[in-house]
Amino acid sequence: MTLSAGKADDLVELASGAHSLPRVLAALSEGRVDPAKARVLVEETDLCQPEERGRIIDLVLPDAEFRTTGSLRDQLRKLLYQADPDSVHKRYQKAVRERGVELRSHRDADRLAARLRPAAGQGRRRDGPSVPDGEGDEAGRGPRRPVRRPGPA
Repeated sequence: MTLSAGKADDLVELASGAHSLPRVLAALSEGRVDPAKARVLVEETDLCQPEERGRIIDLVLPDAEFRTTGSLRDQLRKLLYQADPDSVHKRYQKAVRERGVELRSHRDADRLAARLRPAAGQGRRRDGPSVPDGEGDEAGRGPRRPVRRPGPA
């Protein structure tokens, strides 16, 4: 398996955050939750007291595999708010402390920028090649095509 440096950093960060949650690590290794759900479990409960964190994880983990990450996050935040109404403010303060702007150089940045910029006199279609201006809608997409829906069999 090959990983990018960024993805590898994400996995190391997840593992270090989950070291205090053995049930989450077990669920991850057993395939009951994927890395995205494990990250939600770790990140949403990181400001809890250890006892409360364990109790909340025990409540959500049994059906975590059947939820989307968004649904899991919503359930965790609801439980966290019930346990500690000030958790919303704590999460906001943490987000303010951690926010920032990151600038990365990329060896193909000029080529990427050229690819994203339409050529002069050309609009860009989302799903294909450029179309001349005046052919299509105001966003530069090509002429509208009728939607074909399958009929009765």
